[in-house]
Amino acid sequence: MPDASAPSFYHAVTPTSTYDDILLFKFLNYFSQNASERTWTARLPSLISAKNAAAMKTAARAVSLGFAAQSIRDPAMAQAACEYYGNSLRYHQASFRAAPGKTICKKKAINALPVTVLLSYFEMIQATSADAWLKHTLAAERLFVLLGPDSLNDELLNHLYFIVRSNSAIRCFLLGTKTQLLEKSWSEIPMTHPCGRGTAVFNNIVDLIIWLSNSINVTTSSSDLDLMSYDLLTLQRTMDELRRLWVVFGESIGLDTSTHPLLSECSELSSSLMPSVDETAIAILPLALRNSSAALTGAFFHAAAIMLLTLIGRKQIYPSLSQMMYGNRGVALWDPTAPNDGGYSGALRHHSSEILALTEYLRTQKIGCACLRMILPLAVVNRLSPSEHQRLMAESIFRDWSTSDGLAGLASFAFAEKESAPAKVFLAR
Repeated sequence: MPDASAPSFYHAVTPTSTYDDILLFKFLNYFSQNASERTWTARLPSLISAKNAAAMKTAARAVSLGFAAQSIRDPAMAQAACEYYGNSLRYHQASFRAAPGKTICKKKAINALPVTVLLSYFEMIQATSADAWLKHTLAAERLFVLLGPDSLNDELLNHLYFIVRSNSAIRCFLLGTKTQLLEKSWSEIPMTHPCGRGTAVFNNIVDLIIWLSNSINVTTSSSDLDLMSYDLLTLQRTMDELRRLWVVFGESIGLDTSTHPLLSECSELSSSLMPSVDETAIAILPLALRNSSAALTGAFFHAAAIMLLTLIGRKQIYPSLSQMMYGNRGVALWDPTAPNDGGYSGALRHHSSEILALTEYLRTQKIGCACLRMILPLAVVNRLSPSEHQRLMAESIFRDWSTSDGLAGLASFAFAEKESAPAKVFLAR
């Protein structure tokens, strides 16, 4: 817990409503920059002022104080944030007591979801324990499972769902666990609300990344017989879908995907088609990717490519699946023994280089919601790149974020999970 005896800017002024509003605005501006009018955060003032909203009010105060405390390095303000966080937790837990019927439970779940999401933001900013962010993420997933897909006809819940699902993707990859939000009933949700417009490709990539995370986990722990389900046809279809989405994405941002392919059509990983990669240099981004939304989506595409190639590349361990090494034309999809400047290793280095470049761009933009989601692509580089230099670059960014505004808690969690993960998780080394 921070040292509350230190001088505090927070305690130097009377925390009036206006002052609280300013702190909340700073938090919202960082995590919802350029989008606050289109996201659930636009509803926060009304949610906070609603009747019987003690948990929401104290959660909002906790995150705004926690974010401000990190910005100005104020230990006493951080202490105050923790106190509000604890109060919010108590109100939050009390709201679930004496809930006799399913209908009442669902009503309480609807009210609890925005509080749960805010509490998860607090843990991203100022972690109280190593697994607290994980607990809030799991709690939000379970609330959505209780409510069911039909609940997303509500605009607020629709917005919150896509936040929770993005967090679930991070959780699934870092911990190798599954989520019920990948089930068919959830993945077929129509993008009819404002949060879905223009983001359908990103949401499809999140689905794909969650599936790949689950698949990688299965192949880590299962027998050769279980692995037979991951045949060439399944993987080829996944590649085709990834290519298709990349073309759709390129058309939406003005990127020429013929000159910037994600995965080539023929010998996907042959050294003749994969350019040499200077792993010590940051890739030059196309102009079309130089905005926060496009950069984030592009990074998720490259992360999905790394995960897919890693999943197939692990095939070399299983002789019973040797047919998966060959494409429709009888050409090896890659050579795991190829030099580092080409082949399988070159492909992974190429995609890792792109992710690092996109991360550096987003860091200059200082948009919290984008940097938050970049935790996942960076973790993919940190775990799956065959280049020690690239892994260390990703690790260095995690270290920076673990002491910086807005991302300290989640970055520390991601780095801690990397340190504690079993060696078999780091597939491409």
